[in-house]
Order: sequence, then structure tokens, then C-alpha cells
Amino acid sequence: MSALLEIAGLSVSYGAARVVSDVTLTLSAGEVLGLVGESGSGKSTLGMAVLGLLDPAARVEAGRIALDGEDLLALPLAQRRALCGSTIALIPQEPMAALNPTLKVGRQLDLVLRRHGKGDARARSALVEQALASVLIADPPRILAAYPFQLSGGQLQRVLIALAFALTPRLVIADEPTTALDMSAQGAVLDLLVSRAREQGVGVLLISHNLPLVRRFADRVAVMRRGVIVEEGPADAVLAAPCHDYTRALVAALPANAAPRCPLPVPEA
Repeated sequence: MSALLEIAGLSVSYGAARVVSDVTLTLSAGEVLGLVGESGSGKSTLGMAVLGLLDPAARVEAGRIALDGEDLLALPLAQRRALCGSTIALIPQEPMAALNPTLKVGRQLDLVLRRHGKGDARARSALVEQALASVLIADPPRILAAYPFQLSGGQLQRVLIALAFALTPRLVIADEPTTALDMSAQGAVLDLLVSRAREQGVGVLLISHNLPLVRRFADRVAVMRRGVIVEEGPADAVLAAPCHDYTRALVAALPANAAPRCPLPVPEA
């Protein structure tokens, strides 16, 4: 597989605090790279750096981010922003917060497609319905006519996946895409995301706390702690037999692996 995304020696700081330190990663077309670690480890900051959507208080101190060999950090701001949504797509963790609650879903999707020059109104309408059908939404017209608050978290996340892939990106940053979903929906939504990515040859950076889902769907995993990649390798191998103490601690913290606790005493009647 060809190198799609190359991150080399990347360091990002907020003021005097360095939150990403000398990170080097690669991601190939059609590959899913899981990025795991505790909250505050720098995972989302790394994803936002790739997108060019860092908080104004953050700055890239050093390093290189290249997509298909082109250094993104060297691009003018307008050119960098033009890549967002089309060449590099984001699937956020809070679908309700990602959509405008005052606009119907169909209107919002149409605005995005129009912004990226996806044909006239009729062509965009056909593209939207096709995109929703591709993520197994049974009744696209009903979803398009609804406001976001009228849909479930799983339905909204499918809408965001459909929108991301409708723009035919090369790279998708999926930042905790299952956090807002119940357990029954998490696997189904990730299965859709990964299936669409493999069909289209899209690279996916999957940022997640859910180690079992990362092990199930990712090809490789990188473990991040305090802004540093401490372990990297095939997802199944790393999460089944981790080498670094921090990765071992993460795996040991899973409910299935936690040490049994003494039951609470039951008072006598």
C-alpha cells in the first residue's frame, strides 16, 4: 500500500505546555490506524493538526504532515481549508453537536455538497439519497426531512459518515465516532465506516478509547501517552500481547480483564 499520510517529528504546544511531542506515524490508502490512549494524551490534538483545525492557542512547533507527499503545513491557509471536507474529512464524536439543530438534515447536507461544487440541486439530491442508502439508512426521505433532534445518535452518526464519504475524501479522521452511541450501535456504525473506507481506498485515522473495537476494526494501532507514541504495531498483536507497561495497563483496565472485587456485604434481615 502506498503512503497516504506521513507525520514526521510533529510537536504541538498550548502555550508552554507541549501536548504532542515528536510524533511520527504513517497511514496507507485503505488502511485503518487506531490511535488510543487515555483522555488528555494528545490524540484529538494530533487529529486536529492533520485537519488544520487546531485551537488558535495551539501552535505546531516542529515536524511535517504530508498527504500524498504534499506538505500540508507549507500550504497557504485558504488552500489548506479547501482540503477540509473534501480531501480530508472529519467524523466527530458528538453528532448532535456537529449538526445545526435549526436546519433539517437534508438542507444541511445540501449546503455542504453545494459548498464543494457537487453539481446542481437535482444532482446533489440524488447524491445525498445514494449516500444515505450506502450507510444502510432504510428511509432516506424521512431522515432528510427531519431535524437532528428528531433522530437517534446512531442515525445521526450514519448521516455524518454518509456525508464524509459523499465528498470522496482521501483521508478520514474519525474522532471517537462511537462515544455517543449505545453498545448495540457501536459495532454496526464502525463496520459501516470501515467497509466504506476499504471500498473507496480511503485511509482512516480512528481515534478511540474503545480498545475492543479498535482491535476488531483497525489494521494497526498506535498507543499515545502524554503526547508521545509509546507503542505501535498490528492492532491484534499489540492489544493481545502489549510490550509497553502503559499499554498493558490500558488492556488490564478493560472490564473483562479487571481483577474480581469482593462483593458488598449483604446485611442480615
